[in-house]
Amino acid sequence: MPLGTRHWTPACLRAAVLCVLAGLTFAAGPSGADAHWAYTPLTPSAEHRSSHGNLSARIDHHLREAATRHNLLPAGPADRTTLCRRLHIVLTGLPPTPDELHAFLRDDSPTAYETRVDRLLASPAFGERWARHWLDVVRYADSVTLRGLVFQEAWRYRDYVIDSFNRDRPVDAFIREQVAGALLPAASIDDQRRHLVASTFWVLGDANLEEQDKRQLELDVIDEQLDVLGKAFLGQTIACARCHDHKFDPIPARDYHALAGILSGVRTLVHENVSGWTEIPLPVSETEEQRWAAAEARSKKAETDLKAAKANTNAPPSKPELRALESRLAETRRAARRPHAMAPVEIGATNLPVLRRGNWKTPGEVVQRGVLTVASRTPAPAFPARDSGRLQLADWLVDPSNPMTARVFVNRAWHWVFGAGLVRSTDNFGTTGDLPSHPELLDELAAAFIHDGWSLKRLVRSLVLSEAFQRSSDPIAPAVAASLAQDAANQWLARFARRPLEAEVLRDTLLRAGDGIDSGGMGEAPMSATLAADFDFRSDSQRRSIFLPVFRNARPEGLSVFDMADPSRVTGSRERSTVAPQALYLLNNPFVHEQARAAAKAVLDAPDPVLALWLRTLARPPHPGERSRAEQHLLASQSKPQALAELAHALFGTLDFRTLH
Repeated sequence: MPLGTRHWTPACLRAAVLCVLAGLTFAAGPSGADAHWAYTPLTPSAEHRSSHGNLSARIDHHLREAATRHNLLPAGPADRTTLCRRLHIVLTGLPPTPDELHAFLRDDSPTAYETRVDRLLASPAFGERWARHWLDVVRYADSVTLRGLVFQEAWRYRDYVIDSFNRDRPVDAFIREQVAGALLPAASIDDQRRHLVASTFWVLGDANLEEQDKRQLELDVIDEQLDVLGKAFLGQTIACARCHDHKFDPIPARDYHALAGILSGVRTLVHENVSGWTEIPLPVSETEEQRWAAAEARSKKAETDLKAAKANTNAPPSKPELRALESRLAETRRAARRPHAMAPVEIGATNLPVLRRGNWKTPGEVVQRGVLTVASRTPAPAFPARDSGRLQLADWLVDPSNPMTARVFVNRAWHWVFGAGLVRSTDNFGTTGDLPSHPELLDELAAAFIHDGWSLKRLVRSLVLSEAFQRSSDPIAPAVAASLAQDAANQWLARFARRPLEAEVLRDTLLRAGDGIDSGGMGEAPMSATLAADFDFRSDSQRRSIFLPVFRNARPEGLSVFDMADPSRVTGSRERSTVAPQALYLLNNPFVHEQARAAAKAVLDAPDPVLALWLRTLARPPHPGERSRAEQHLLASQSKPQALAELAHALFGTLDFRTLH
């Protein structure tokens, strides 16, 4: 869309409506906004400054104080069966198997829960689960909307995120790699490859590649990149300052164009009538280079042979021979395709003018590359004369003096564990976003996160070891229930909040209950290398949902109906709907029926098939009333396999199956 007619983001529109209703006028930046809580230095409590100690205990201290202030009686601990399922789903996205549940319930040692936490954090499933959270934030996709063009190399970034979380790569390094990419020093070929793949972050956006004003297209792409950068790392709607000073936050248009200047020093587009995206060959070892050179030689020979056959006019018609040669050429070309990364190409230092009304044809004063002044507590970075400045931008993002990046990330981690952030507007820490419910706790978490080396696993471990995480979601005592009814939104976290399983978790849980999840996925593209467009794509893969292709024009029905993230925008917090198509999907979809039949087959010969079925689907034994009705259904049926399949199908539709509680 042309700069001068660019639409307002939903956040901007919402804020504008609220301001109009309140009788407020727009200004270049709200008075005193630079004192807004999100821009102030971290202020952890005195107790935290004196000792980094037990962070889980500090979390509970803050939450108990808040509950007391609001006259809330905290819920008691969840039963161990419920807690085991909750822990497995939060950390791995998969419910416990019956054997895992039995092992946990039999372990009566005082460290049983802590031991289970550590085992799950060390599981490869942890990275697969938590990578999906981050991919939501960075609008990961395997295609663009326009013509359904397919990103054949995007999956490498998916694997990079999974591997980074499993290795507990420090989050500050994780951020620097995505922003700076190949500008980072590398001690090995593996480092070079990782840095290039990490910078796929910049290339994943959805764009109108048919735009014929290519300068317009470039600036539109930069705008989208700044939108992701601002929301993902800083919780700021930077893109609102594209055409004018931000109406609500202290982000002037000069700051927008100072940041845009950094991104104009890299190229992510390859211009043609329909533009494409940049891809860079990944570096290889000498041994690998020899293999690739041999494959390229075979492809060149196949091309030569085909040309010779076509040029031989004296030969009789030879269509089968030509078809064989064409097939051989296609095969050798695929085999000779070197691994690439969707990575930006460095152009060099560029400074942009402030574009009046966002129109590139009416430039104003040129501004030097820079960062957000409102969040800068130290002198601005010195940008190099040759490079784009992405390295300096990356360093500024994770500088401990910048209070925003750590706050935003720990708030995301809190949201991913508890279902809602301490700041509920996870992507917007500006004046139009929500205030933190527990500001001192948020700062304490951010300070501890930095002190502990930006370790995601240490942070998550502290969260799930807290009493708050282990509380019941369904208080039994009437006095406690009446008390908690005063806080229906659970803002003060006196209980664990129930929430629906995310789309991918629901699908993976169905697979685990039924046929099982196919192994593999890492190191492999999720679609054929010959696939040119994503329209009408269907997959019958039974791998984990993280390994399915994320196509913008062909989202899987089983995921889209359950509120999967929109892959074209930053989604720090997914929508949570309860609509008829969800019930109809679980009632009628052939995939669901297949998993029900598979679950029935798996428990058919069990000594107690009812118990086995409940453990397989709900990760708990049946209640007495459930067992009675299930056994009556089995007795009344002429086919035990069919009756068990009907029971499994019924269980798939229950709240206990579809809900984390």
